[in-house]
Amino acid sequence: MKFRAFAAALAAGVICAAAVPAKSVSAVTTTRVTGTAVKGTEANMLYLQTTQGTMVIELDKGTAFTGCSGISVGKSLAADVYRGQNAYMHATLVTDAANGASAGNSASSTPVQPEKAGTAATSSVYGKINKESTSDLLKLDTQGGQMLIRIDSGCQVEGSRLLLPGREITVYVYRGQDAYMHTNRITNEKKVVRITVDRSRTYTVSGTIEPDSTETTLNFKTDQGNMTIKLDEDTAVSGGGVIWPGQKAVITAARGSDAYLHAVSIEPAVDSKNSAGGLRVIDNSLQTAATLDMRSAFTVSGTIVSGTTSNLVKLSTSSGTMLIKIDNTTDVSKISALVVGRTAQIRCARGSDAYLHALSIQY
Repeated sequence: MKFRAFAAALAAGVICAAAVPAKSVSAVTTTRVTGTAVKGTEANMLYLQTTQGTMVIELDKGTAFTGCSGISVGKSLAADVYRGQNAYMHATLVTDAANGASAGNSASSTPVQPEKAGTAATSSVYGKINKESTSDLLKLDTQGGQMLIRIDSGCQVEGSRLLLPGREITVYVYRGQDAYMHTNRITNEKKVVRITVDRSRTYTVSGTIEPDSTETTLNFKTDQGNMTIKLDEDTAVSGGGVIWPGQKAVITAARGSDAYLHAVSIEPAVDSKNSAGGLRVIDNSLQTAATLDMRSAFTVSGTIVSGTTSNLVKLSTSSGTMLIKIDNTTDVSKISALVVGRTAQIRCARGSDAYLHALSIQY
């Protein structure tokens, strides 16, 4: 009831202010309201929770955004509104509520500088906005995993200003001196930008591969903290191409266009044969001399167990343990590494060398 009275009073104020129906936004009287963007907010409609109740406000082509790079659920906003001829409230201006028109999204009062002074080299990443994103911290789900990105003050948001969960966007990011990834531009580009790695500048770090590492991403513990390092198809791995969680290693990495570090080479610091469990980078470069009987091809499902190497899978099935060779006949396009403990489906064929050979492997 309070909200209805508020809306009615607001409408009456607009009617009194103009003797004839307004034909443009500039001819109407606006009222400033403050509140928090709440669930229900969509592309052209802002649901604003105020002290009087929830207001539904249309965002028009003429709506100005000042000191407010993007709108997300939970963000505190101020809006100048008027009653439109369609009975909806319309916004002429939307800004950050906390600091008025000069407000930005950065949590710091001091502008964040790029990692290298004097430069703001950006990389573009494509992904979908995660529902856990906040007004200052964007959680972006990408093909390489989830990224945490701080939204800079004055960030250019092209297209709709509404940063809603599920929206697919391209984000231009750089590394700030606060160690966070920052964005100064967000667009509606739908294309996936091909990831490139600049191998002209590499970093060498020593540490331990953590147990939660996957076939595509290493969680690498160093003296300075944990690092996330991507594994590529052309990552060179010594020691038989085997990587083990818990293993100490020396990794040479380079920065990718997705802002992640990518492993150029991995040198195990201990004998990997003495480790148990783990992750193996696949080597399907071996040329087999065996002739495969494709008529005998079948698919088997089981768990990859200890004893697996980069070119031999030890698979535990309901019928027992199988040894399956990996060679140049194996299609590994759906996986990049063998992970002990993972369930895999392997298409096999019997070879003239009496071994089973993997035709394809997938999880």
